Amino acid sequence: MLLDTRTVWAVAAQPPSGLALATRDLARDWRSAFGRNPTMEESWSGGAPAVVIIGAAAAQAAGVPLKEVEAEGYCIEVVSLPGENADVLALCGYGSTTRGDIYAVYALSSLLFGVEPFDWWTDKAVVRRSSVVVDDEYLALVPPPRFAYRGWFLNDEDLLTEWSQDPTGRTGISIEVWDKLFEALLRCRGNIVVPGTFIFSQEPQVALASRRGLIIAQDHLEVLGVNTYRWPDDAPYSYAAHPEVLEGAWAESVAAYGDSEVIWSVGYRGRHDRPFWYDDESAGAGPAERGALISAAISAQMRIVRERRPDAEFFLNLWMEGVELQRDGHLVIPEDVAVVWPDDGHGRVLGGGSVRPGDGAYYHTAMYNSFAAQLTEMVPLETIEQEIEKLYASGASRLILVNVSDLRPCLMTTGYLMQLAIEKTDVRSGYTQWAASQYGLGDVGADLWRRYFNSGFKYAEYDEIRLEDNAYHTLAHLLLKQTLAGRFDTALHMSVIDAHIPRAFRLLEGRTLLEAAELLLDGTRAAQKGWDTLAADAAKTLSDVLPERRLFYGSHIVLQVQTHRCGNAMLGLVAQAVVSLKDGDAGAGIAALSAARSLSEEVLDLQRDAEYGKWTSFYAGDTCVDVPFTSWLLEHAAQAVQSGLWPAENDQPTLPVELSPYRSIKRYQTLGNMWVDVARKPGGDGAR
Repeated sequence: MLLDTRTVWAVAAQPPSGLALATRDLARDWRSAFGRNPTMEESWSGGAPAVVIIGAAAAQAAGVPLKEVEAEGYCIEVVSLPGENADVLALCGYGSTTRGDIYAVYALSSLLFGVEPFDWWTDKAVVRRSSVVVDDEYLALVPPPRFAYRGWFLNDEDLLTEWSQDPTGRTGISIEVWDKLFEALLRCRGNIVVPGTFIFSQEPQVALASRRGLIIAQDHLEVLGVNTYRWPDDAPYSYAAHPEVLEGAWAESVAAYGDSEVIWSVGYRGRHDRPFWYDDESAGAGPAERGALISAAISAQMRIVRERRPDAEFFLNLWMEGVELQRDGHLVIPEDVAVVWPDDGHGRVLGGGSVRPGDGAYYHTAMYNSFAAQLTEMVPLETIEQEIEKLYASGASRLILVNVSDLRPCLMTTGYLMQLAIEKTDVRSGYTQWAASQYGLGDVGADLWRRYFNSGFKYAEYDEIRLEDNAYHTLAHLLLKQTLAGRFDTALHMSVIDAHIPRAFRLLEGRTLLEAAELLLDGTRAAQKGWDTLAADAAKTLSDVLPERRLFYGSHIVLQVQTHRCGNAMLGLVAQAVVSLKDGDAGAGIAALSAARSLSEEVLDLQRDAEYGKWTSFYAGDTCVDVPFTSWLLEHAAQAVQSGLWPAENDQPTLPVELSPYRSIKRYQTLGNMWVDVARKPGGDGAR
């Protein structure tokens, strides 16, 4: 079957919006390949030499005998139809549901033009051609994915927000980029999305996700969609003392979603993404009372939702303290609530033997916890495969929600995980397929990635967990601040919520500043040679990369290796400065701090080099890892030592106020637009 500019498309007269938008995307790919828009007919006349039929309704109208397709599966087939003068071959793509139709459209794009889910994100262009040939007997009857719900949480989205600001001020990321995010998710056969951190149900990207055919999901800190970040300070937030206030907010939030397709997150946490008992004096004094309060909240939330949506589906995202309460038997979870088990922030799903059939998982390919990765790929494909296969084998395949943060830094691991959510995929080919597709390198590129994940300072107690990009800077900040106060012999201060810091932090618990510095100095020194060698090899390999893929190669693996190389060396130098200053060698301390600052500046320069084309200023919004602050703090520390202004007399060195990254990410919610009015409404998130 030959398809070219003479080929006609048969489309339904009024398709659902999700199918219409997917068809628009396929038409764009067609135009990129053939240089012309496709000719579309709502009632196919039979006069064209070939036809592409989009969706089940159009196929039925054209007289195609549809094959039986399961929900969210699809069929791509070539059939023969009677034409005006002779039979005409028709390439059909359809499902048994709207999402099945949508997935079929993107499968057509892949079949005809080789378009992959992340091509816009990796800057791969559709190849120009005059025609495409498809086998006359082509048939692909594709089953539904292995996991029922599959999707992304765009979380801590600092880079995307600054890079592509919404000009209307009604959301953070521009609606055009949200559209690209949703398109990529659908091309991965995803069906759920949490479209941003601390959002309101009426934000434009929520409506767009629904129009795209995606199901709206919610995370562990915004149950029923209530934006706790914008909860008014003068309104009580306590289900123990004021249950009526929270129930009113939950009811308004549910109503605000209108007719959108939603799966509901239930549970109860505090306002600031931490256990509620840290801020609520009326909360239960022990785990039994706290578990009972969460259980009561779940029951109320289900009642509120079912008053409007009797057939609603519910998910309990346990997160940190939830895992502990469930493990110890303090939660009463209704049978029709699926438990969503979190990972540890580094790729291992928590829950152990408590995971049951019908459960799901919340997984991170990127994470902002001050210790994991926001700027680089984090989880080895082998770990992803092991964890996803364990979930599937245990029957916990109801849901997989993937935290992708800004997406672009973790494309490889996110793509592989989404493949596993659809079907069993051999991890041995995962690296090779990515490297071959993206760089034209195959095994050579795969070897670089395997070495990448095997490099770095790995904690002795947790041999699978290594220092990630955020850890270099978090630890450097901690060491520097305590050094400026001269507290060498006091315990390194980690977190005000010590029971819920990431487990990797616990390597340093109980150690003095000097002891922590000595441990980090030894660890980073041991890891540095590996990073140096890998960085050199990645740079040498550039000449073997397909010329048209070198910019992306440099912005992905080269930049990420260098981010680790420089970060590891920088932290080692900060640790060396601590040791030198404790020994009274100010000159050595200043030299180490200056060299460390040069390495932070090198990372910033490398980021600028990676901001080609449409990616100009992509890293300008870095407020989570905050490499610029590290550079400033290192300069400040060196100047303080050089001028004799340390240790600070009042034990409080003069430092800039460190604001929450969300002040920047969510600044559009404080610019006098409608979201401020919603937030100030006592007890509610959902003004309609």
